[in-house]
Amino acid sequence: MADTEQLPPSWLNQLDPRAKIVGCLTLAIGIVAVPNGALGTLALCMVPVSFLVGVARLPLRLVARRYLGLAPVLAMLAGLLLVATLMPNVRWSPHGLPPWVIVVAVTIKAVLALTIMVVLVTRTSFADLIWGLQALRVPRLLLVIVASLFRWAETLTDELARMRRALAARNYQPRWLGDAPALGHLLGSLFLRSYARSERVHRAMLSRGWEGATPAVARTGRAPVFRVRDAVFLTAMACSGLLALLSALAIL
Repeated sequence: MADTEQLPPSWLNQLDPRAKIVGCLTLAIGIVAVPNGALGTLALCMVPVSFLVGVARLPLRLVARRYLGLAPVLAMLAGLLLVATLMPNVRWSPHGLPPWVIVVAVTIKAVLALTIMVVLVTRTSFADLIWGLQALRVPRLLLVIVASLFRWAETLTDELARMRRALAARNYQPRWLGDAPALGHLLGSLFLRSYARSERVHRAMLSRGWEGATPAVARTGRAPVFRVRDAVFLTAMACSGLLALLSALAIL
């Protein structure tokens, strides 16, 4: 998750986490629910998403890097289109849509939904996200698991950086295939060191009174207040997603 302090300031940082979570999820669900045949509606859905990205003031390089996560999905869609081209007599949709229409629709939905989630996580700190999900009555156990995985990922990254510095200090120069056994040993050592450090972190948490639940406190140390601007943002996002779905159904 990106650190919001390193990004240009945006008024989205000041919104209530609950409004951002519900608004972004509502818009994303509305876009994903648009039927595949309504390509015109999906194209119009780019307008509110583009406005959201502009208001968030996200660097294009940051957003483009997040799109790399769609590479497996796009590769699968390209393979599906190739198979559909080689098998023209197969019906790929119950509504008789051409395969290319399905591929284009799914691609647009994936890109728009990912963009919305990028705006949400980059303009909301991790502590505020956890607080907002708690306020929305998400099961506490699930939030504890997510928070623990997030912290453990930081521990794993830190241990990996330490091992890389140690290897560089010993003039380690890896080769392509000759160092495959050494790489396996390094991965095993990385897991053991991360596990041992996580145990130490857990004992430190217990000594500080941790009882198995994250505190319901936002990043600012106090609970955010739901204001008029939060209601306006939530209404705009919800209406955009609902209008996209209703217009698509009316066209079809």
